[in-house]
Amino acid sequence: GEVEIGGKGTRLTTRITMTGVNASDKVIVSYEDSNGDLHTEQVLPQGGISVARNSSVTLKISPANANEDTINVLTALTKNAAPISLDNDATWDWDSKAYTYQYTLNGEMDAFVATFSRSHLVNVNVTGGTAAADNPDHILHKNGNTWLVKNGEQLTFNLTNNIKGTTFIAATWPNEQTKVTLSGAGQNYTFTPTGGVKTP
Repeated sequence: GEVEIGGKGTRLTTRITMTGVNASDKVIVSYEDSNGDLHTEQVLPQGGISVARNSSVTLKISPANANEDTINVLTALTKNAAPISLDNDATWDWDSKAYTYQYTLNGEMDAFVATFSRSHLVNVNVTGGTAAADNPDHILHKNGNTWLVKNGEQLTFNLTNNIKGTTFIAATWPNEQTKVTLSGAGQNYTFTPTGGVKTP
C-alpha cells in the first residue's frame, strides 16, 4: 500500500475506488486523512482516493435522479468482489434515495462496484380505506402509500374499506381513478395493475 508522510508521521493508506456509477450520480465519502483530520461529505474523485489505514470511512451513494418518479436506485454493492448486504450492512434514506455504508479500512485497496436498477415510485391514494401490497419481494422500499419498485415488476394491491356503512372506496394507480364496489366494510379488493410497473 501507499505510504504518506504528514504532520503526524508516516501512515499506511488504503486506496478506495468505485465503478458502476455515472458522473452525475453522487458518491459522498467522509474519512480521516493521513494527518488525522476528518473530512466530511466530499465527492469521491473519479479515480478514487487514498485514505489513512484503519480509519473509519462512510460512503453515501445516491442517484442523480433521486427527486424524480423514475429512479436508478442502488440495488447491489460489492467490495473487492465480495457482496455487501444493503439490508443488513447499509442504511437507507428515503428522502435522498441513498444508501450509506460505513466500515474500517484494513487493506491496500478497496474496489467497490455499484449496480443501479431502473425503478419507479408507485403511489396508491385511497379514500376511505387503506392499501397493502401482496408482493413484498418486488418492493425495494415503502414510505406510507408510496412504493419503490423495480421496472417490469408487477404488484397486487389489497384495498380495504375502513369506513363503516360505505359501499365503495376510490383509489388511483398511478394516475387513473378506479372505483371499487364492496359489499360491506372490512372486505378486501385485489387490484392488479397490468403490464408491470408504470411510470407515475
